[in-house]
Amino acid sequence: MGVFTFLPHIPVRACGVNPWVHYAVDSLDYYHKIGHTLAPKELVWDTIFDQPGMQSLMIKAPRSGGFPGEVNVTVQPSTKYRPGIFVKCNYHYELPSESAHGGASEQLLKFIRAEWEIACGMARRVAEEIFSKIKAENV
Repeated sequence: MGVFTFLPHIPVRACGVNPWVHYAVDSLDYYHKIGHTLAPKELVWDTIFDQPGMQSLMIKAPRSGGFPGEVNVTVQPSTKYRPGIFVKCNYHYELPSESAHGGASEQLLKFIRAEWEIACGMARRVAEEIFSKIKAENV
């Protein structure tokens, strides 16, 4: 924020807040259950490959409000925990084209002030939703 406060003339076209989290899971069976639930293998993948597994799943959703844009969420195996999952979000805001060279920094700062907390919690919120919907029991 400091850069755009002190250098407001910098042209800006887009901005993103990109939080991410790693979570350990209790067992390899639960890890696979999460992957199979998010990316089912039975219909297509099991007929083509032996032991297919989810490597990366990306979901895109529009955002509305004063700063319309999109949220891009990626779920992958964790590189920190084995077994574990990694969730990252790109909370993307495309600045209006008419402000790209005049007023963009001010608009960007408004976006960051208004959306920072929500954006930073998004990866955690997605992971919590995965864990609340996909239970470790019965694995």
